[in-house]
Amino acid sequence: MNVLVSVIIPAYNAEKWIRASVESALNQTWQNIEVIVIDDGSNDQTYCILQTVQNKNVKVISQGNRGAAAARNKGLQIAQGDYIQFLDSDDILETGKIRSQLNKADLSPHSMVLLSSGFGTFYYQIKRAKVKPSILWQDLMPLEWLINRFNERAWIINSSWLIPRGIIEAAGAWDENLTVDDDGEYSCRLVSKSEMVKFCSKAWVFYRQSGKNSLSKKRSNVAISSQYRSTELSIAYLRGIEDSKRTRDACLRFLQRRMGSLHKEGFDVPEEAYRLAEELGGKLDISRQKLLESGPVITQLLEGKRLIKGCFNTVYEVAVRSWDYLLYRSIDKLLERNIKWL
Repeated sequence: MNVLVSVIIPAYNAEKWIRASVESALNQTWQNIEVIVIDDGSNDQTYCILQTVQNKNVKVISQGNRGAAAARNKGLQIAQGDYIQFLDSDDILETGKIRSQLNKADLSPHSMVLLSSGFGTFYYQIKRAKVKPSILWQDLMPLEWLINRFNERAWIINSSWLIPRGIIEAAGAWDENLTVDDDGEYSCRLVSKSEMVKFCSKAWVFYRQSGKNSLSKKRSNVAISSQYRSTELSIAYLRGIEDSKRTRDACLRFLQRRMGSLHKEGFDVPEEAYRLAEELGGKLDISRQKLLESGPVITQLLEGKRLIKGCFNTVYEVAVRSWDYLLYRSIDKLLERNIKWL
């Protein structure tokens, strides 16, 4: 059965990488593909670049800046595919990604089996991508997938999914009110609507680390509210499948980790989080806050340790990114010279 796959790419000021992203979709060994790119009000050369790749298999839609979730929803309204592949504008699909996943699918019109893949993270060169397999890299029932997700700090990127039309319709649209972790919430919602999650070890996608959707870069009450709301919804999806002690314990652990990270970054934990923790049968333990209240000496020590760790992580990331960029540019220049020589 030659099913149609719709690849939906939201793009905002993506002139650096959008061409490579679109080409990775067009170069799939599964050829019955339509690519839908939503330019979300870019003010750089994104739309001009998209005009050069537009053809019968690539649809380019332009809209005012409304955010990635709204752009993906626009793509869903247009998509004709039996399966949906979301792809960020700076990420890359390995050429056999979609075919490998479809080989594990039953391909029935009413399939509710969600397909996932492996992924690697990189800055500039895919060959230097880092791969960290997680407990989610296996076939799982929705209940176990969500429990593992909550218990083990495991995560999956949006582009890993290949989603049958039935699950798309059951899950509904992306939540356009979420400005942070909208993809995390949507993934949990997809899983909760599926009959099973099948992992394909031969399918790969590469996630470019560019700080996208980082909470620390969106320091606002809206971002904090979005982070909590995404967490709250994800918890509701698990409890909707099974509301037992083990699922509530997993939810509490997930909430504790999320709110603890929020507080560690200097944000106030929403009061609703404390109430939700009690509903789950426990309490939030913001240990750092208790220590800070012990006195100014401990406060200074903790703040100093946090700043040193933060600075080290930042310097390390900048160094790795800069080295990768230098290698990337060096290879580009060598290729340019060879082309000119030829």
